[in-house]
Amino acid sequence: MAIPKISAQQQRQIETMLTKWAGKLTWEALVTQVELDLGLRTTRQTLSSYMGIITCYKRRKAQLRGATPAI
Repeated sequence: MAIPKISAQQQRQIETMLTKWAGKLTWEALVTQVELDLGLRTTRQTLSSYMGIITCYKRRKAQLRGATPAI
């Protein structure tokens, strides 16, 4: 089994970062913020391979657009 590139703790930190995000949210902005805050050099592809991160990203993106989540 391959070693994960992002630890569970880092994943939770990224999810928290997304929950508190203000302003325009893009994958590029998220990658930059992760590098600044956590010192973790990563890519959009790596971040989007984690279900928790992509779920938080989509939810926050919809909230910032003013869309209501579909339940």
